This record gives sequence, C-alpha cells and structure tokens, in this order.
Amino acid sequence: PDNNVNFIHGKPYHDETLKKANIKVADMVLITADQHKTETEADMSTILILIAVKGMNPNTYCIVEILTEDNVLNAKRAGANEIIQANTQTGYVMMNSLLANGMSETLLLLLDRFNKNHFLYIGVKPEWEGLTITELNPHLLSERKILIGIQFNHETIINPPPEFQVIAGKRLFVISADQST
Repeated sequence: PDNNVNFIHGKPYHDETLKKANIKVADMVLITADQHKTETEADMSTILILIAVKGMNPNTYCIVEILTEDNVLNAKRAGANEIIQANTQTGYVMMNSLLANGMSETLLLLLDRFNKNHFLYIGVKPEWEGLTITELNPHLLSERKILIGIQFNHETIINPPPEFQVIAGKRLFVISADQST
C-alpha cells in the first residue's frame, strides 16, 4: 500500500516505453510472462525486456516470470535478481494438495499480502547472536513470529536443526503477524 506502482502501455523492450515508465529511477521491476505466446516465445520476450531494463538502469532489482526450465539460466545471465517459475510452483502446490488435501488453500492464505500473517526476512538481533534454534524460538514466538528457515550467502536452509547456531549476517525467514519488521 505504501509503494508506487505504475503500469505503462507500449512495447516494454523499446527505450521510449521504458522512459515513460521512468525506468532510470525505478527501484524494482516485475516482468510477467506474456500469456498470449508459447512458453518459449514468452521467455524470450521476458529476457529481451530484462536486457532492455538492465541496459537503461543496471541497478534496478528485476523479478521475472520464466515459464521453461531451459531459460532460467538465460534469465540469470541477463541480470534477473529473482526468477519465478510459475509453472513449477503450481505443480508443487498441486502435488502437495494430492498428499495433504486442502494444502492449496492454506498456501494461498499464507501468500496473501492482505492476510494478517506475512512471510518476511528479518535480521538477526545482537541479543540473538550465538543462540541455537531451540533457544531462539521462544524469542520469536514472543514477537508472534514463526521461524521457517535461515538465509546466509544466498543459500536458504528450511527447518534448520535445533542445534543450528544463529550468527550475525544471517537472515531469518519467518511468518510474522507484523509486516513491518
């Protein structure tokens, strides 16, 4: 609700369209796959747009939707900061729903930004440094946060073992009742 989001009509790989979008000062760009094209064509279009965006503003954080596994590496090479593979993620949700009925509704509830609970990364507070997961959990629970995993050096460990030690520089992946922390 506090972010400024703009939608611009035009060919998104043309400089003039990107200038209308004020791309040179954009903090983030979300590039979705064109649903009117084949998967491969949509991925090629997404990567072309990504190259145009990064060419005009290399510091823009770019999140792209890629439909085929074959083009994930190409999107990384083109400068994508995050890649969302919607088809793969949908498959995971469907498989989990087969194994645990009702799972899709629960996952969608967790992902809903208008819900009261949110997925967040939070920093390690100085007083938490050196604690094990077992020792950290009561602190998080008192703040209405549930630990899901820990990220360090672009690697995420989901459900870390109880004896895992928390150190500075790591980010905690939590579900939080408060989206501001």
